[in-house]
Amino acid sequence: MTRDENGQRVFDCGANMGLSTFFHITIAASSDVVAVGQYNYNRISYQLTISDAVGLDSPIVWSSSNPALATVDQDGTVTSIGIGQVTITAVSSGFVSRTQLIASFMPVSPNLTAVSSERLLLTPASTVTYDVNDISYSRTDPDIFNDQYQLAVLEMPGTLSWTSSMPSVATVNSSGLVTGIASGTTTITVTNGTISESISLPFTRTPLGATVTTGYAAGSMRKSIEDFFAARLGVVTFPPAPHTFEEVVSE
Repeated sequence: MTRDENGQRVFDCGANMGLSTFFHITIAASSDVVAVGQYNYNRISYQLTISDAVGLDSPIVWSSSNPALATVDQDGTVTSIGIGQVTITAVSSGFVSRTQLIASFMPVSPNLTAVSSERLLLTPASTVTYDVNDISYSRTDPDIFNDQYQLAVLEMPGTLSWTSSMPSVATVNSSGLVTGIASGTTTITVTNGTISESISLPFTRTPLGATVTTGYAAGSMRKSIEDFFAARLGVVTFPPAPHTFEEVVSE
């Protein structure tokens, strides 16, 4: 046995038989998508043929070293049903030729997309007034919004499980509806068994309104003095004193 210029095995019966018998395998690969149950799979197939056959007086018999990875019919068609390396053997007239192939039968990758996004009203506008150290304050908070996304996933049928990597930023329900809570970024992952896909989404929460000083608190001594001078002079001579406290507002 030797090898030709293409690296294929060449089988020589020898001069005693009065003939030279040899052949090698030619490979043509193709791919297609097949449905198995509810899933689609990318499958690699091969068509094997015999080239340079001389002196063969019996049909080619094909076999696979691992039928759990790939099968081969007697026309030399190799069909992947798993993932891994497999050896295909051709036998005829007592001569053998082999080739190694990579079987590939993988689920089509899911396609997870945010099909829509809108600003969701979380808290309607409101005005809060309060007194501190005889001074009245007013804070008007605008409508508070955050982003909301509806996610859709293709090539992943069946019961889906959704999770958010940062639930403090955004939550996701069983239908893939993602609702922002705070500003930031979170990764949403959808899973079905061993198959999963993720998408990163940004969220922006509307900031609170500013606190403003509106004057002295009603009923306070400062307010009484302010009203006295306002009545006598027609002006306010005691503007509200500056405050140094820091307001912390929790929602």
